[in-house]
Amino acid sequence: MDGPTAHGDEHGEDLEEDSDDYETEDPNNYAWTMAAFESIQCGKLERTFRPIGKVHVASVRGACPRCHHQFFWSMPVDGVGGVGGVLGREVAEFDVMYRPRTVILDVSCQCADDHVGAPTGAKGCGIAFRVEFKEDRWLS
Repeated sequence: MDGPTAHGDEHGEDLEEDSDDYETEDPNNYAWTMAAFESIQCGKLERTFRPIGKVHVASVRGACPRCHHQFFWSMPVDGVGGVGGVLGREVAEFDVMYRPRTVILDVSCQCADDHVGAPTGAKGCGIAFRVEFKEDRWLS
């Protein structure tokens, strides 16, 4: 098999899904990213990327691709400053300028359910996966 799938690792072995155990063997397997992508496509996971005050915040809410427990994850991405200086004046000369941005972040399961073998104080089932956040920015 070429590469991992949502239901198998790069060797074609089935990954354990719906597990109550804490993942320690392969918590960053790309199959979790693929499963998260499928969950986003079918509406089981929701991702948002928006400004809150002067900071952009990325968040993910929904069912974990592995344990399927509900969780919420968020992370401030950057500060948003005012446009100034020489570049700011040059940008202001354009009527409208479009600048899309894509941010790829590692998200971890943050469910509140207990998982056998989890370290003391750990949240979630132990997996991490990548999520792509897209922001459309119009500068005027």
